[in-house]
Amino acid sequence: MTGHRFVFAFAALVLGAAALAASAAATPDPRLAARLDEASAEAVQALVARARADSLPAEPLIQRALEGATKGAPGPRIAAAVEALLARLHTSRALIGRASGEAELVAAAGALQAGVDTASVARIRADAPGRDLTVRLVVLADLIGRGVPRADAEAAILDWTRKGTGDDVFLDLRRGVEAAILSGSPPEAAMAARVRALAPGAPAAPVPRSPRPGEGGGP
Repeated sequence: MTGHRFVFAFAALVLGAAALAASAAATPDPRLAARLDEASAEAVQALVARARADSLPAEPLIQRALEGATKGAPGPRIAAAVEALLARLHTSRALIGRASGEAELVAAAGALQAGVDTASVARIRADAPGRDLTVRLVVLADLIGRGVPRADAEAAILDWTRKGTGDDVFLDLRRGVEAAILSGSPPEAAMAARVRALAPGAPAAPVPRSPRPGEGGGP
């Protein structure tokens, strides 16, 4: 085979493989086709294909669409929610880096949805180079979702990230705040108390026990 023929043959193989990959990406996911109307399924599938083409996680987009279908949301609203998630994934990668794993990107997108400032997400990345950010971003979004003021949650996560705090402490923070809120503490007070309890040098403080049915101090 001459040099030109080899080049042409190789190019044909590459283009053929690309065409197969594009065809696979364009094939409607059967879960979407089964749960959404045809137009909405096509719209979501197009977003899924864009995610794959951009090397972004695609499964979270499908799961968001299926969640919307389970809740009975109209198709156009489901497609809009999936498109918004794809935009947050793009933003997340720009903030925490192309080397970030899928779990980190999804966690960052969740933090942005919870209202975390983009500068704070970027600062967490800058203060923890080379470390997996999944746990601290998930905890940050969860705290805000439970009613902890965003500024308080961000301040604690950023401070502990700068200090090199391990994931176990972030998880302990979330468990403690959750238990305290379930026991009746306001979110802001629960957050402040747990941060103090977990501060370096502070005496060990047990995680508040959630009340059981029938408890509560009544007659």
